[in-house]
Amino acid sequence: MPANQAGMDQLQTPIALRELVRLEPWIGFDWASYTDGPVVHERAALMVPMIDPGTGNRFHLQLDTAISGNLVYRNVVSGSARWSGTSPQKTGENTYSWVVEFERGTCGKKDIGFTSKCDFDADIDNADRPPVLGSLGLDMLGESGFALDYPAQRIYFLSAATLDRIEARHAKSFHSFSCLHDEHDRQICLPFHLENQEMTALFDTGSSMFELLLPPEAWKTLTQVDFERAEKVISIPAWGKLIDIYGHSCRRKICLGGKEFPIGECYSWPTYRWQPIVGNQPFLDHVLVFDLRNHRYAIF
Repeated sequence: MPANQAGMDQLQTPIALRELVRLEPWIGFDWASYTDGPVVHERAALMVPMIDPGTGNRFHLQLDTAISGNLVYRNVVSGSARWSGTSPQKTGENTYSWVVEFERGTCGKKDIGFTSKCDFDADIDNADRPPVLGSLGLDMLGESGFALDYPAQRIYFLSAATLDRIEARHAKSFHSFSCLHDEHDRQICLPFHLENQEMTALFDTGSSMFELLLPPEAWKTLTQVDFERAEKVISIPAWGKLIDIYGHSCRRKICLGGKEFPIGECYSWPTYRWQPIVGNQPFLDHVLVFDLRNHRYAIF
């Protein structure tokens, strides 16, 4: 192997990448588990641990890149929850400002803007874990870009200069993504190949438990079964409702970001009405870097 090629290979390791981002602001994250009958899903949700500066009480906010803004749940702002921490301050008809502190990392206290999720209450009754009081959306991750370091459980907020350095050293690792804008949200959409078909998937950190979510017809074509014959059904809470999600083995590979990822199971449900969704599951051994300025990303 030529010396320059060996050097590039070394640069493409997560260790070398972490050296490039080590001075950037970062926050830590945890995994929340979910129990469905006898099955425990250990990495069911990506949670950012927070502290209420006024009381020292701990709570979680879920990272959800499928939404743009930050959401705080209804009973937190109405005062009906038995949340003994500082309440968000109302700034508009449905908007709030909340001074909170990131439990881990270098970002410390921050005044964050939230919108109230009016039809969903936070679950604050489980004494075994900190309550989940809302969600952090894509806008929270900055204007320039961010890195999700899954093995280290860190989220880095990247400056334009750091992104330029990473892309200069790893130009061939970066691929384009589209940024979908609708009346409510902007979303990261990643092109991928599955069974010789080119498709686009929403990158959703709120979909932690599933390797790949597909629309019903695509799911049936890939698995060659209908929902009544699915190998498993997982009931999960989504915005205050339980949804039965159907899973079936597919044993395929998707090509995404210049890499192949084995997909053991894919999921759907009858009323699923979105494009395909890829969450955290395929990337648990990787570091993802997103350049939000130029709509480019890399998987290391």
